[in-house]
Amino acid sequence: MKKIILLGIIILSFLIQAENLGKGDVYCLGIGKSTKTKDGIKFKAKLCRIGSDKLRNVTVYHNSHLIWDKYDVSKKLMYAANGSEGIFYNSDTRILNVEIIDPISRMAADTGSIFPITDKEMREVWQNRIVKNDLIEVYGNTLGIPTVSEKEYEREYDYGNY
Repeated sequence: MKKIILLGIIILSFLIQAENLGKGDVYCLGIGKSTKTKDGIKFKAKLCRIGSDKLRNVTVYHNSHLIWDKYDVSKKLMYAANGSEGIFYNSDTRILNVEIIDPISRMAADTGSIFPITDKEMREVWQNRIVKNDLIEVYGNTLGIPTVSEKEYEREYDYGNY
């Protein structure tokens, strides 16, 4: 009984400390190897952006198994999830939880995707605009990829134009 109470307190403290970053779109750059979790996958990311929030060196929990996790970590990768149900960040543990409702289609790419950032087709599918300074910070340059300014990204994010 004591273990259950202690576990409940730990979970409650995590929920209280986690900052709700809202619903919507998230992208991450500098993706590391993934591991399966009970609810989906987790991986390290050098940088994640949710609107005006920029998070560095985080562990991302994508809470759906409907995501391709057999990617090549030697490539420059991007994680994109559109229309998430909730995005929560705990600054103490540096954990970013991306809550997804599994779609009716049950297709792997419908909840999020990890793909080489130079893959133009995938960027178009996910309709991701990438902030120029984010690419430079993680990869040293823009890799010839079309980018937007931070202000433009935030404006479009705030108005839901993604």
